[in-house]
Amino acid sequence: MGLVAKISLSSRDIALITVFGALSAFPTWFTNIINLVAITRIPGTNGIYVHFIVALIMWVGIGSVGKFGSATAISTVKSFVALIFMGGPGIVKFFLVPLNFSFGFITDLMFLRSVSKYYRIIACLFGIFQGLQIVIVQIFFGIPIAIGLPIILLSSISGAVGANFGVDILNKLRRNGVI
Repeated sequence: MGLVAKISLSSRDIALITVFGALSAFPTWFTNIINLVAITRIPGTNGIYVHFIVALIMWVGIGSVGKFGSATAISTVKSFVALIFMGGPGIVKFFLVPLNFSFGFITDLMFLRSVSKYYRIIACLFGIFQGLQIVIVQIFFGIPIAIGLPIILLSSISGAVGANFGVDILNKLRRNGVI
């Protein structure tokens, strides 16, 4: 009974989940404009900048809702909206839906018993989870680990930095009474 959390979302929470989920999928469209894969010929290199933006937007959204299930919901909405946008890793996006759901749920579980002083650590882990999506892309396209590992590391670091910027933005929004 102690592990099961009651999820009660207001209409405000549902609106925030929808907006931040959709906004966090939007950087997938940027890969049509700034296409590092076309330059480097290594699938997943767009994740270096995309995961920074995605983690930042998603973390502000997760903190704005601030309830158990928000990370799972925003991650899932993001995945389904990203399927609609042109850009990104194409057919691999379908495989990222369950992965994003899982990462969101893991983040929610970490939040369930955490203290606010650990939010930066959880944000780093969330950003790293975002960056690890590159593993699926590179496995799908058969990229050797020697070539793919630096891209995976850069993308994970980028996601962690983006999520930490999201913590800063969230703190400023709270201090100014916006949230």
